[in-house]
Amino acid sequence: MYSIAKNIGLPATYVELRHQATHEELPSLSKLRTATQKALRWIWDCYWVTIPTEASSKPKESCEDCVRRYVEERDDERQEEMEAHLWNWDLRELMAAVEDVQETTCDALVLSRATRLYHKILEQDDEEETKPSPNSPAKTLEDLRKEMAGMESDLKSEGADGGSKERKSASSGNNLSGKGWALWEGPWVPKPIGVV
Repeated sequence: MYSIAKNIGLPATYVELRHQATHEELPSLSKLRTATQKALRWIWDCYWVTIPTEASSKPKESCEDCVRRYVEERDDERQEEMEAHLWNWDLRELMAAVEDVQETTCDALVLSRATRLYHKILEQDDEEETKPSPNSPAKTLEDLRKEMAGMESDLKSEGADGGSKERKSASSGNNLSGKGWALWEGPWVPKPIGVV
């Protein structure tokens, strides 16, 4: 333990304290508190201070920079990887970034790639607009009223004939009306649900 402590610059007093706590009588609480404070100071000075802060690390890339790197990339495989990263941005922000790149470049290859990317963004935007949002109603109120009236008339017609059509289809095994549960008629045959 002493050699490991020496290699990392840990004072030998912590090794002695660990040995005493493990193999001898437990040190007093005040001694442990003092050693803990010194140990935290040592960890701060020898470890935490040396780690670079997030602010000093590489700044995050802007959407325009990301688009520019994508359209200027010559390697197709690398470009596919970068395209997957592009869709993390908001579509409106992506379109604005592509427009900025198109305005500032004169390279024909970059312009054509930017135009293709712009079309992909438009297609993606169209797909998102056609998807019904979870909060918007799927049908209008009038459609729902018509559907409810149709269901009510179906229920009344079933009640008038005593539900015989339902029982016949259930006993034959074909529930064509699709109205939910039906009364089973005939012998019950158990079926295994798995092999043990």
